Amino acid sequence: MEDFRAKIATASTVTFDVFDTLIARTVLSPGDVFTLMEERVREISDGLIVDFRRFRVQAESRAREIARNDFGYQDVTLAEIYAEFKSMLDIPDEYIGKICDLEIETEHAVVIPRAIGADMLRVALRDGKDVMLISDMYLSASQIRDLLAAVGISGYEAIYVSSEIRKSKKEGDLFDYIIQRHGLVATDIVHVGDNAIGDFSVPAHKGIGVTRLRRAEEALFSEKRIGMALAPLKKSRTLSDSLLFSTVARGVFDTPGSEGLDSFSTGDPVRFGYAVFGPTIVGFASWIYREAVRDGVKDLYFLSRDGWIVKEVFSLLFAKYSDCPKVHYFHASRRATRVAQISGRASILKILALPIYSIEIGRYFETRFGLRLSDIPLEVLRAHGVSSHSHRIGAKFDREKLKNIALDLEVNILRVARAERQALCKAMEKARVISPYSAIVDIGYAGTMQSAFSSLGAKDIRGYYFATFDSVFSNLPPGKVAKGYICEGATPDQVRHGIGTHRFVYESVFCSREGTFIRYEEDESGDVIKVFGQHEDRAREKLVDLAYSGVLRLASDLSQHSKCLSSPLYIDSRPATMVFEKFITVPAHTDAMLFEGVKFEDSMGPDTIRYLVPPTEKILEKSMTDAAIWAEGTRALAGHVKRNQMPNSTRSERSVKTNHAPARLTDPQHTPVVKAAAWWQKGILAAEYYLASKFLAERKFKKYIRDREIFFVDSRKEVMRKYYRYFGRFAAA
Repeated sequence: MEDFRAKIATASTVTFDVFDTLIARTVLSPGDVFTLMEERVREISDGLIVDFRRFRVQAESRAREIARNDFGYQDVTLAEIYAEFKSMLDIPDEYIGKICDLEIETEHAVVIPRAIGADMLRVALRDGKDVMLISDMYLSASQIRDLLAAVGISGYEAIYVSSEIRKSKKEGDLFDYIIQRHGLVATDIVHVGDNAIGDFSVPAHKGIGVTRLRRAEEALFSEKRIGMALAPLKKSRTLSDSLLFSTVARGVFDTPGSEGLDSFSTGDPVRFGYAVFGPTIVGFASWIYREAVRDGVKDLYFLSRDGWIVKEVFSLLFAKYSDCPKVHYFHASRRATRVAQISGRASILKILALPIYSIEIGRYFETRFGLRLSDIPLEVLRAHGVSSHSHRIGAKFDREKLKNIALDLEVNILRVARAERQALCKAMEKARVISPYSAIVDIGYAGTMQSAFSSLGAKDIRGYYFATFDSVFSNLPPGKVAKGYICEGATPDQVRHGIGTHRFVYESVFCSREGTFIRYEEDESGDVIKVFGQHEDRAREKLVDLAYSGVLRLASDLSQHSKCLSSPLYIDSRPATMVFEKFITVPAHTDAMLFEGVKFEDSMGPDTIRYLVPPTEKILEKSMTDAAIWAEGTRALAGHVKRNQMPNSTRSERSVKTNHAPARLTDPQHTPVVKAAAWWQKGILAAEYYLASKFLAERKFKKYIRDREIFFVDSRKEVMRKYYRYFGRFAAA
């Protein structure tokens, strides 16, 4: 803001664009406003008008053509657009008036203040500048004034609108009109706006000072990584998609300088939560709501720990609806339900047949059968040639010997299982999990928790999962409801989605920071208490805390913005996971750094430590990289570490090529030099490029490469602006 204050210091007048500068819409494009109107337009027209958006766009285009060709006008009014709309469709006047009113009403429903623009307006007013608003818009000044007032924007002197003056910013004539009307000269004015032509190059060429605030949505799609991931939404999207990613755009890219970084997260866990992982959780929550309402579910039980963040987002977005099921958070785990279901020798033998990872034998019987070390007498182990509780076993351990040890411990196993089953059933009854029309929510995949709850009394319980695999069919009988958001009953090896290829990464970010739930047990008074395991991982706790704060902020923002929808928000799994999927497969090293040193916790797996991304000091050790959970993230960080371990001379030579000018930008086909036409233009630009690469800081050089015109016109140095105005701009092709 200090840069802006310096820029307007010598100006007497500051002019502001309105839409996407002082106010913004909660959708990705202005055309999405017309999509938002379609259902109501069908109702108003008694079903006569379908595909309203297409006809509305066509009517505006034809009205502009008539205005320019027949009258020499540079813009049209809303009334003229709807006159053409009426002519095209031959519909009664009574419909036209109502639809026109609906458009104004819808604009009010989607408009919010743009914080950076509103702050600049306040600065200009506080510094005593004359402030005027200028808009290329078919709405009237009165209608725009109402929109501004509704979001608390005031204090300006006047509004000039192209539809009333019949001159536009894009053509430059609206600026001339204001200069003449107020007796100004161009250098007295600084203009603020979002459009690269009407708000930037046109006024700049007139000598007006300019500050461009790119639309947040434009910045979103121009980002190398996030923009690449979301590119399909440019061609096809739903209204819910539009609301979600418009919210993401404003939450991350609304402030100048927040874009242009080659990273999904820039190493910021809050941004990761808001823009990368948040849409995935929002989409999953929206699907749960839709399916639960369709199925008539009355109570939803989000299971610990993977269900915590989903529950919080679900409540923020959907608790406001009258048909929303009651939301509960229930502590459960594979270990707790597995032990509680042990009822005899057959179930003991079934557990013994499961794969065994490298683990101490005492811990094996603890995690698989719930036994404490005091329940495993050393004499029993020694009778079978096992010297201590810390004796390690694994896949090659004699299964017959293990079975005999377990059978010798059968009485203790059944006693512990009976006590845990009684406590778990008591907890389920207290939480009403066994009530009809209830469902559990979990990440997936085989329906084991649902099967366990069913065997313990909740016979009709449904399951809503992020994904289910084909193993669900062997765990649940036909007729049991077990639905998956990403996939349903799929073969894991054939699932191309990250939940199939990077399952442990998904589990790590779904899992809340609370300790591992071990079991329920009854205290001396008969009350049921929860028992948690000790697993301290400060790196993971910090990441989860900050990332989840970003997710919850996204859900809160979206809850406010989605009020304009006629039906509850719904995001399909593909757009919901677009960014997170790319984050996993093509991360920058700053993205990988988020998970550096974060341990992967699997209480039912081997007890060796594995990292999602190994600590930086160990990242080049082969044993660590081979064991890493997230291979792509590990490679990205390892590559960065290797580059920074080069000898100084090599790194210095390399930095000239990479730090100042990324390969994408210094490709000869993308430099300003090749865009010139005549020999003298190429000479000027070659010299200019050499000086820029030699003397500019990296950030400034990237700005010069990205948009040469904006670099010069937006410069704080008058000599740079004058060079471009009187000389440099003529060197462009």
